[in-house]
Amino acid sequence: MSMVRPAAGNSSVRVLLVEDEVGDAALIRAVLAGSASPAFRVNVVGQLGAALAQLAATSFDAVLLDLSLPDAQGLAVFEQVFKSAPGALILVLGRGGGEALVGEAIKRGAHDYFAKDPIDAGCLLRLGRNVVARRAGQQASPAGEERWRAVGEASSRGIFISDARGACIYTNKAYQTLSGLSFEQNLGRTWSMSIYPGDRLRIVFEWRDAVREEEAFQSEMRFLRADGNLVWIRVHGAAMPDGALPGGRVHVVEEIAEQRDKNAELLPAEDAWLEEKKRRQAIRNRVGDAKLNRERPAKARPA
Repeated sequence: MSMVRPAAGNSSVRVLLVEDEVGDAALIRAVLAGSASPAFRVNVVGQLGAALAQLAATSFDAVLLDLSLPDAQGLAVFEQVFKSAPGALILVLGRGGGEALVGEAIKRGAHDYFAKDPIDAGCLLRLGRNVVARRAGQQASPAGEERWRAVGEASSRGIFISDARGACIYTNKAYQTLSGLSFEQNLGRTWSMSIYPGDRLRIVFEWRDAVREEEAFQSEMRFLRADGNLVWIRVHGAAMPDGALPGGRVHVVEEIAEQRDKNAELLPAEDAWLEEKKRRQAIRNRVGDAKLNRERPAKARPA
């Protein structure tokens, strides 16, 4: 058993890392150790049997799970851990080539997939934010929770509520059906993870601009369901009313089947948009370099 840093009350995130490759385990622990907020408490085990024993004795917020262990392989590993840790976010660890296995684990309840080649530090650190967002949803006042539920379950359109970073703290049944993910799987998950990768960068920029400017958000995009199918959706987002959740956003999602045939039209537009973003960034970089050169004192000439 090994801990990254000492307990920090309820603000720390308790993680069980199930990984038999010592080098990979050390790298993952090093990344988590670099997180200032939230702090991570990490227990490391290398076999399924040891993992099940830990889960029986301790409550964990998240499990980082390799599906290839010395004493068990494949979905059998996931299913046993999933049953033993019903309240934890489970991230499946793996390398390229196991997409089908990972996809099946996600359909059965895994929260997300984490690639080990190379180590995706950003995904690991988002895990902490997702756990914090999940706690916020679970600790919401009963009155507020009932209000969200009453409105959400009465709607035939998908509804999700996120924090300021985009992590879901509430989803209604229509959104769960659309996404193919249960309430528990969506809870704490960044909603942009379900956007088709070809649309994601554009949408994330638009959404963040709307949050920063405290404006309404509306956009159309391709949405990747848990079963791998794509659907076109339109999302309307706005700030939570009455200050119910500082920085929170409520979103209404509707499927727009007529958009599915517009791929040929949208892709060139996406390419142009990305090229324009790159061009602007290049200009900013040149301006910054020029300013730095002007401000840098000239080197003294040798006598």
